[in-house]
Amino acid sequence: MKAVPHAVFREINKRKLIYVVVALFIISVMIDRSYLNRFNLQGLTTDVVIIGFLALGQMLCIISGGIDLSVGCMASASSVLTAYMMIQLQNAGFPPWLNLIGSVLFALGFCTALGIINGLSIAVLKLPPLIATLGGMWIARGFGFYFLNGMATSFRVKEFTNLTRIRVGFIPLAFFLFLAIVVLVFYILTRRRSGRAVYAMGGNPYSAQLSGISNKKVIISVYACSALLAAISGLVLGSFTGAGYVKGADGFELYSIAAVAIGGVSMAGGSGDTFNAMLGVVVFRMISKLLVFAGLSSLLEGLYLGLLMIVALLLSTGTFTPAVSWARRRLTRTGNKPRAEGGPADE
Repeated sequence: MKAVPHAVFREINKRKLIYVVVALFIISVMIDRSYLNRFNLQGLTTDVVIIGFLALGQMLCIISGGIDLSVGCMASASSVLTAYMMIQLQNAGFPPWLNLIGSVLFALGFCTALGIINGLSIAVLKLPPLIATLGGMWIARGFGFYFLNGMATSFRVKEFTNLTRIRVGFIPLAFFLFLAIVVLVFYILTRRRSGRAVYAMGGNPYSAQLSGISNKKVIISVYACSALLAAISGLVLGSFTGAGYVKGADGFELYSIAAVAIGGVSMAGGSGDTFNAMLGVVVFRMISKLLVFAGLSSLLEGLYLGLLMIVALLLSTGTFTPAVSWARRRLTRTGNKPRAEGGPADE
């Protein structure tokens, strides 16, 4: 029985960002008690879900040794495609429940197909992930503008907004869907051969291929999953705002990269923990909220978050390690120096 608490503490110790989350929460509440406002907590959890789905797909791509710049536009395209299809199916006389299912499946399938194209560009055409997904970003953006002419359009099936309107306390229904998918991804990455293949390819593609792993299949699967998760993020975003808009998730791809970097996923690929990456999402959004409650200019939010991302990247790549070791040696030498006889006593 005693082994269970010890195992729990070991798992918590592996995820030190939990302490950062607690510290940020305490600091935020100390700065402004209205941080505990129900409306603020609802917004925070919804933000975590939207960015979390994007970061989950981004994490898969980065672990595999790539990156996906198309997730933001993919999320926007998903909300646009859903709104567009609802209009078409309503005009065709479909009942609301069938309209809802058909529209959501159309958006998810369309975005997944775009993700497969990204994967094929990298695996077959040998394009660098940065270039391939940059092209994918503009393709998704182009479809978003085409279907609704760049206009924000409300969803014809009002029940679609239940994804974020139905709540348990201040937690939206979408948050429980998010947790379920996080656990599923964690299980696949740690317990299934397909998940271990992602780590192997990110660590050393040549060795992975020699061990019998099909790198092409892994790449295509990873980018298809990233697009699918981005599409789900777009559905949550659309449900929250009540409209499909081509610019709804502009810049969110950078948010997902920053959150994953804060979560300790190696930008070089081959290593990263699912739960740490998701804690990175929570830290990222909590810091954004803290800046607002601290009264700092929202115009400088990008500056603060950019500096935070740079620090996180330096820590994840071990750039600070020599400096930390040097400082530790200096402190040790200083602490071991004998105090001059007759000198003032240490306070």
